[in-house]
Amino acid sequence: MKKKRSLIASCLFVCLSVIVNAQFNYISPVPGSKYHYPQETIILKTGEAFDENSTLKKDIVEIYGSKSGKHGWKTILSENKTLIIKPEPEFAWNETVTVIVHNNLKKKDGTTITGNSFSFDIRNGISTEERERYLRSDKEIIREDFPNNILPEQLRTGNLDSMPTFVINVNNNPAHGQIFYDNQSDDENDTNSFPTIINNNGSIIWAKDLGMNGHDFKINYNGYLTYYDLVNFQWIIMDSNYNRIDSVQCGNGYELETNGHDCVIYPDKHTFLLAYDDQTIDMSQVVAGGNSDATVKGLIVQELDIKKNVVFQWRSWDHFQITDADSNTVLTGLTVDYVHGNAVERDNDGNIMVSCRNLCEITKINTSTGDIIWRMGGENNQFKFLKDNIPQHFSYQHDIRRITNGHVTLFNDGDYLPVQISSAKEYALDEVNKVATLTWYYEHPDINGNHVYGRASGSTQRLPNGNTMISWGTIYADQGIPNITEVDLNKNITWEMTFDDGTQRSYRTHKYAWNPCSRITSYTMNAAPGKTQVTLSWGDATGATKYKVYYRMAGTGTWITAGKTSSTQLVIKNLITSTKYEWRVKTICSGNGTSHYSETASFTTLSARETDPLNSGTDLLDAEVYPNPAFAVITLSIKGDSGNEPALVTIRNMLGEIQMTQEIANAGQIQLNVQNLSKGFYTAEIRCGAKSVIKKFIKE
Repeated sequence: MKKKRSLIASCLFVCLSVIVNAQFNYISPVPGSKYHYPQETIILKTGEAFDENSTLKKDIVEIYGSKSGKHGWKTILSENKTLIIKPEPEFAWNETVTVIVHNNLKKKDGTTITGNSFSFDIRNGISTEERERYLRSDKEIIREDFPNNILPEQLRTGNLDSMPTFVINVNNNPAHGQIFYDNQSDDENDTNSFPTIINNNGSIIWAKDLGMNGHDFKINYNGYLTYYDLVNFQWIIMDSNYNRIDSVQCGNGYELETNGHDCVIYPDKHTFLLAYDDQTIDMSQVVAGGNSDATVKGLIVQELDIKKNVVFQWRSWDHFQITDADSNTVLTGLTVDYVHGNAVERDNDGNIMVSCRNLCEITKINTSTGDIIWRMGGENNQFKFLKDNIPQHFSYQHDIRRITNGHVTLFNDGDYLPVQISSAKEYALDEVNKVATLTWYYEHPDINGNHVYGRASGSTQRLPNGNTMISWGTIYADQGIPNITEVDLNKNITWEMTFDDGTQRSYRTHKYAWNPCSRITSYTMNAAPGKTQVTLSWGDATGATKYKVYYRMAGTGTWITAGKTSSTQLVIKNLITSTKYEWRVKTICSGNGTSHYSETASFTTLSARETDPLNSGTDLLDAEVYPNPAFAVITLSIKGDSGNEPALVTIRNMLGEIQMTQEIANAGQIQLNVQNLSKGFYTAEIRCGAKSVIKKFIKE
């Protein structure tokens, strides 16, 4: 009887152990994977919240590099559900990393998380020859969706004289809103790329020459304007005043491989990015006739949290075979681009869909586990297609999106099909039984006997009124084919635009009902205090007719209205010396619409002993700071007679700490090297005798 009870007790202990212990359902890097950068971090998830205290223990994990030895580490707990372990220092090239996770982590409910041990390989170091070869291959691939591979020396801010002209062919009751696009040229000598906003009648709301930057200009899901910076391999984020307020790029060593095909940022401030990862692979071991020294381009998908930590990473090396590529994708050349991801979309269930052009596939990926949920189209298709207009369904497609009715849309480029014609397509997906039913599609009527065919790029956007905005991507020049078309559900053309220059096209085009009454951008807010008064200034806000300024003594609860002004400057008088004040601004637009308040800024009036430029009978300095944001050098331009005087320039960070000072003999044009400053917000104070001015700038 005792033996029987003991056996039962043992069984209960084992069963309870299974019940009360949890396991990781997501580990990155994937155990046994290869080709990682030395900056790789370790990401762990269980699907539930971690006990924060357990993540702070000193014996969570051991990390060893076969060359670099034992590593220290620090942990970052992102939103309680993702544990990021950052090795210190970085790993060495060409080594195997072993990670031992002990049984010391717990879930928030107290459940112990079963440890794990795994290894992964760091890639070989990249030689100069390989780096040059990778850059050449990038230019080859970029030309499919970024036609011009000439990089500008600097961004341009000139007028619109070089902006490509266009004709509105049709304007017949289109959807309300403004059209957002970025032109790009197939002509290698044309580096004029203009992110542009126009009305339905073609009138220009805003446009700016950004050289080769500006790719995929749009209002992102978080409500901010974004575009790709091809020079610095990052996505630029602008507010509705067209001021750059942030930038984002991949992590874990993929920063300079951040790709311009797509960036989606959601209201919860999570960002999904793509990177193309080059590896030198002996393709003769993969396919007959393969090059023994081929540059093979993998796809990296990353999710970043609000603090830009990588909280999810998915790599084609771990889940796809190179031979998964479409049969028309060349695998025997010097460059092998077997995936060519061009769109990522977070689905309604929190997982992601990725469009892989050279697989002819839409792939759905589980963001909790990293596993592939399904594959639609291409050589590994799992779906049955119903009511489709062509037996091949889609080929070398772009722009997968989930729309409000639950269906998905995409742009079918139509490469290598028996009839090369592009189309916008909408499918209803039964994801359980894996059935895709075509519910709507649009092919443009022939133009001058030619099919409307975009061999690369292109987009499909379903508008709120049911119309569809289509960019036809890279079309053949001199055929009279339109660049952008809007159609209704009955396939009637309601709006259409064609560039006058046949080499121009738009990668993606969007329409939004966009008429912002925008609040002012915080870093343009400046205060020049005297003893008993202050001059406040700020940058223009989109849609503003007037501004209403408020202030209060810091620490008090009541805001005082300083007044309204149609300019971007206001003087407040009768203040108390040596006192800290706060201020904010509200934008007033036509029809008495108003913005939210600006961020709250502060200033401190001067003491009785300090020199007061506001009461000295002289004007404040009038100065400009550019470029803003700055990368390596900023220029401070002093206007008026003070430009001939000596000046003292003081750069402070946002904590007020002095980062650098410099005396200038002639204040007219001051150039400062800020390359060694960290990324962030700074102020530049310029003093010429009793006069001074403070300007804010961003260091990228």
